[in-house]
Amino acid sequence: CNKKMHACQDLDDSLSGTTSISVYLHGNRNKITVSNVGDSRAVIGRSTDSMLKKEGASSSSSSTLKAFALSRDQTPYRRDERIRCRKSGARVLSLDQ
Repeated sequence: CNKKMHACQDLDDSLSGTTSISVYLHGNRNKITVSNVGDSRAVIGRSTDSMLKKEGASSSSSSTLKAFALSRDQTPYRRDERIRCRKSGARVLSLDQ
């Protein structure tokens, strides 16, 4: 598959990379473990229920979702990630370098 892809003249993969998100739900322990590679992002939506009471009317409920980040992009545009990469011996270059 890779040989065929690289043989194709119409495909330029020189700027391609790897991204991935993995989420493990720890059953009944109410715990989530998240791992990420690259500039992937994971969010979770949490329901926020509110009771609306109107005078003379029966109670009704409405629900909205609030987003919470589960990961941070692993990109050299983040200062801490750029420092980590350089400490490991990597060079961090922009596309025009």
